[in-house]
Amino acid sequence: MQQWASVEHYYQAQKFTGVQHPDAVEIVQQIAAALSPEEAARLGRCAERDRSELLRSDWATAKRSVMLDALRQKFRSHAGPQSMLLSTAASSAVLVENSPHDRYWGQGYDGLGQNYLGHLLMQVRQELLLEQQQQQQQAGQQQQRHSVNGATSSVLQ
Repeated sequence: MQQWASVEHYYQAQKFTGVQHPDAVEIVQQIAAALSPEEAARLGRCAERDRSELLRSDWATAKRSVMLDALRQKFRSHAGPQSMLLSTAASSAVLVENSPHDRYWGQGYDGLGQNYLGHLLMQVRQELLLEQQQQQQQAGQQQQRHSVNGATSSVLQ
């Protein structure tokens, strides 16, 4: 499994992953080698615009699930970002990608954009909260079993 420097690197590369063309493979390698998320985004967007024939045929329908997978991986793997995301749960904050230029992932200049990134972040936040609750319940059940087993064994002795 390939390690990616950022969610942006991964997301941009996925536009061309699986395409059976040497140029698509090269684009993925260039994106992977980008020195910053901004450079990865620039490379991916330019290739999408200039070499659209190399774009995955399912990209329009796959891009949200690609981003969701990347966000899940990021927030499950990195305690700092996970903590920051979960800190927004207490107020049930609505998360917004405040990009005036992006009406798909963000709210756009007029606030009427789709804000898909915000929605995906809130979905990941909810998933993480449910996972935490399940872990706490399991830990409590294990602690109860241990206490019961310990009490039982001392009574039997």
